[in-house]
Amino acid sequence: MDILLHTKSQVSSVFKKFKSFAENQTNSKLFSIQTDNAKEFLCLKPFLEHYGIHHRLTCPYTHEQNGSVERKHMHIV
Repeated sequence: MDILLHTKSQVSSVFKKFKSFAENQTNSKLFSIQTDNAKEFLCLKPFLEHYGIHHRLTCPYTHEQNGSVERKHMHIV
């Protein structure tokens, strides 16, 4: 499932779809996610708390913590 966001405001609705897709594909619940400290992810906090999903944040200015995602992003850009 490839999802490209056109605007940052789409994070909430797209993440909800991704959660359903991932849980259906793996037959298990989503336990945690890791994001950077970007403000667009703050809107997910109530949703994540409701479903008991742990939200891990990377340290500021440490793109190494998101290694493969950062490499793919640079490839797309």
